[in-house]
Amino acid sequence: MACTKSLLAVLQAAAGVLALEAGVAAQQVPVFGPEQMLEVRSFSGGQPIAVSPDGRWVAYVVTDVADERNILEMRPTGYVHVQPFEQGRAGRPRALTDGPIHSAFPVWSPDSRRLAFLREEGEGERLVVWDVATARLAPLGSVLPVKCYLAPQWDRSGQRLV
Repeated sequence: MACTKSLLAVLQAAAGVLALEAGVAAQQVPVFGPEQMLEVRSFSGGQPIAVSPDGRWVAYVVTDVADERNILEMRPTGYVHVQPFEQGRAGRPRALTDGPIHSAFPVWSPDSRRLAFLREEGEGERLVVWDVATARLAPLGSVLPVKCYLAPQWDRSGQRLV
């Protein structure tokens, strides 16, 4: 008798759950169409998310999903963004690159005052440094005639890139 009451209670609870789910299923579910897919932003795979040594900035690469070259790319490129962190709160992200020019592999200087990364130029790439204080981008050296898959590195002094 106790077993029958327990079984009956379980069946009633299951019937209530099924009725609730049927009501939810009857509601209109918004369609996730091609326009929404193209609005999705993602971090570029194989790209570092770089936190500045002082912990006040983070730099990352957002994939350019509209570029067909990124479909099969081992390390897709996109746009370098920086975002400040003050008193435990995230500030507004800022794109350092956009449009048809992609960039990759952001890395902070040891003093957190500069961010180096690679920027596409023509058929090659160029090393670029962003200065936190002035918010200016400065290209360095000449264009490398190849696609680079390694991040630039600062020497210990933070004065040179190697």
